[in-house]
Amino acid sequence: NITLSPTTNTVFVDQNATGNNDGSSWTNAFTTVSQATDFINNKCLHNENDEIRIAQGTYQEGAEVTINHPITIKGGYPTGGGSQNIDKNPTMIDGNHSHRVLKANHTTGTLFLDGLSIQNGRLSGDESTEGAGIHAVGGNLNLLRVKVLNNTAAAFEVSQGGGIYTSSGDIALTNSCLLYTS
Repeated sequence: NITLSPTTNTVFVDQNATGNNDGSSWTNAFTTVSQATDFINNKCLHNENDEIRIAQGTYQEGAEVTINHPITIKGGYPTGGGSQNIDKNPTMIDGNHSHRVLKANHTTGTLFLDGLSIQNGRLSGDESTEGAGIHAVGGNLNLLRVKVLNNTAAAFEVSQGGGIYTSSGDIALTNSCLLYTS
């Protein structure tokens, strides 16, 4: 008999990495957050202890970052790796005023975000206008030292949660802030 058990993965993101872009180390880090979440989303076996570590910088992904499983995403690492320090190594995931920043589709467990800024998400018109910064569909959110900044959900009729919207589940905010959201 073959027994498969989930393994914990730590995946690295550094927009300045020059290695083989497989997320296995700081040298070989993915260069976008979406590459890391796609890797975690497509794993055969998932573990709630899976973690993505992101080096400092502003990450404009070009489309919303989608997460399908409860994981941990941490920012605040120096370029090339090292210890997390969110004051010295600010890490922003930026919607560039053109799309939602983060969509969490996990239906159980908790998505844990630490040391990130989720900023400049924008939804308008006829599209889904719930959660321009973070839209959580089920599951829980735990935000530690997270800034949710300048996110706007603006529709012709109903808009909800410019910064954060959840359709179910709990949100825990610790040393986090929501600023300039509508």
